[in-house]
Amino acid sequence: MNFKKLTFILTALLIGSDLSAQVDRNVVVEHFTNTRCGICGSRNPGLYTNLAANRSIMHISYHPSSPYSSCVLNKHNTTENDARTRFYNIYGGTPRVVVQGKVKSISTNYSNSDLFSDEEGKSTPIAVKVEETAGSADSLRARIVVRTDADHSFGDMELFVVAVEDTVFYDAPNGEKTHKDVFRRVMHIDALTLAGTGDSVVLIISTDHHTEWNKERMYVMAFVQHTDTKFIEQVASSKDQPADVVLAVDDQSINSSLRIYPNPANETIHVENSAEHATFELWDMTGQVVYSSSLTGGGSIDVKHLPQGIYQAVLQSEMGAQVQRLILH
Repeated sequence: MNFKKLTFILTALLIGSDLSAQVDRNVVVEHFTNTRCGICGSRNPGLYTNLAANRSIMHISYHPSSPYSSCVLNKHNTTENDARTRFYNIYGGTPRVVVQGKVKSISTNYSNSDLFSDEEGKSTPIAVKVEETAGSADSLRARIVVRTDADHSFGDMELFVVAVEDTVFYDAPNGEKTHKDVFRRVMHIDALTLAGTGDSVVLIISTDHHTEWNKERMYVMAFVQHTDTKFIEQVASSKDQPADVVLAVDDQSINSSLRIYPNPANETIHVENSAEHATFELWDMTGQVVYSSSLTGGGSIDVKHLPQGIYQAVLQSEMGAQVQRLILH
């Protein structure tokens, strides 16, 4: 599959505020199904009814090539659909469900509300925010913030970010006409290291839309998952964004092709960059975009209306993401 992926990971400073509260852990059901599987056609409605009655539960569906390699939704991206199925060692038959990284028995009753009950109402020191940001008409772009809200002793973890289509309308051979939360593509997968309270990682990522996708229905989902047990510590999506996540970016992230002066500033800043087409943004310390504009080559920006404080100046272009800390006084 030929597509462009722009990634830029920013490792954050430990920030000085007292952040010691755990956050609610979101629950996710990973659903492995196939459009030619008759058993799927009879059992999946029970799962969807269950999810409709438990709207806080997140859902994503994968379409592995076994038992039917001619499944249209599998053929769209066979390699990555099969890879996630093999990751849980359940390749070979559908339907199957995995709740919070825990594989459920093949005989599990999908209609039973107890399907999720063991994982509901739990907390975690890990907060995740997924926010779609403005990209080109042909790309899906998001900013992912992962932060430690309380001390922990976790071992190796992984950040898994995917592009998902909310609903695919396809009259499948197994009788299903509506396919929900369909996995489309892996956008990012890599080791994740988070230390003590306040440590955070920011990921800015984009991927080209495929011609078969409905752009209006696409969203991004991010998992923080333990490498050894496969337990999902936290999950979030741009469909249901968590509350504020504080972030701070290390000055080592500065890219020399982005120049901002004066810094500190109080009324006007001048921006210089080498990109022909770029978007310039200012983020406050909660990760919210407080200013955004197109920028070609450079320009002057009025900042006197913004409160005093520390901001992150982010330049998004075909070269990736470039970041510099800006102080307003």
